[in-house]
Amino acid sequence: MTKKTQLNITVDEKLLKELKHMALEENIKLSTLVTRFLSEKIKLENESEFSRGYSEKDAINFHNFMKSLFEKSLPILKFSTRQEAFKSLMSFIEISDQWEKYHTVRLRSILLESGGYFKPDELNKLCSNTEYEGPIYSGLRNWIGSNEFPSKKLICDLGSSLVPMLENNIKKFRKDKQTLENSQK
Repeated sequence: MTKKTQLNITVDEKLLKELKHMALEENIKLSTLVTRFLSEKIKLENESEFSRGYSEKDAINFHNFMKSLFEKSLPILKFSTRQEAFKSLMSFIEISDQWEKYHTVRLRSILLESGGYFKPDELNKLCSNTEYEGPIYSGLRNWIGSNEFPSKKLICDLGSSLVPMLENNIKKFRKDKQTLENSQK
């Protein structure tokens, strides 16, 4: 993941002293400690947001994101057919312990036909506490090979409007992969 420096904040002097003391106790840099705290806070926020499960709006936005990302990825990843792309995507999804054959049939219907969308109860069953992200989310992220992939919460809030942001990442991944393959020849 790309690192960026952007934190210009004013912190209470007492809090800053406590943070510095904690960093010294753990023998780490203050910036490392703050980054860890912020990462943990964001992770907890995201987990608690989805502890209630998918709503109807979340399911529709997730569907729109998934379908749009699939369609945009076809030419970028150079698949000759939608079926070929689906088969490739499934190799990233079916590895999940929570994935069943009937999910494949259902997802095929959704992505390759006009089979509606996964309803909230279907998504909630797929995304139990044992696999927070869920097999479809993880599969899509790994399929396009992007290190910068929106959180599930962001996808459920903004849906397909996030896909244009990912297009350059897909192209970069594909270009990097092709460069590596060409250098190995």
